[in-house]
Amino acid sequence: HYASFVRDDRRLADSFFEEGLTDYFARKSLENSLQTSTNLGYPVQVKIITAMTTMIPESEFTDIYFTKDQESLQRALDRVYGENFYQENQILFESLQYTSDRKEILDIANQILKKIDSPLLTEKNLIQ
Repeated sequence: HYASFVRDDRRLADSFFEEGLTDYFARKSLENSLQTSTNLGYPVQVKIITAMTTMIPESEFTDIYFTKDQESLQRALDRVYGENFYQENQILFESLQYTSDRKEILDIANQILKKIDSPLLTEKNLIQ
């Protein structure tokens, strides 16, 4: 979070993307610097964001994350996944942040993954 700080009143509106992108880039940094990988923190969020990078370049997510550009995030998601994608799925993204039930986590994550045409997760993905 420190590396992406812009100012106190500027962050991504959704904790899914704020926390998920933080963890995504932290993992990338660990892999590049220490040649190690981890599945701690937000494993499902990172898997969804990783799936999204097949259609939205990582560089675009980098720009969005480090400038906290919520409008660009919404435009990118809508451009790639269809008009109003962000608005229509915002509740799923946020719900994923606040549930601890493994079955519910998989259900919500797989709803999102279906909509972005990505492989579904299994219980194994929660720990690997």
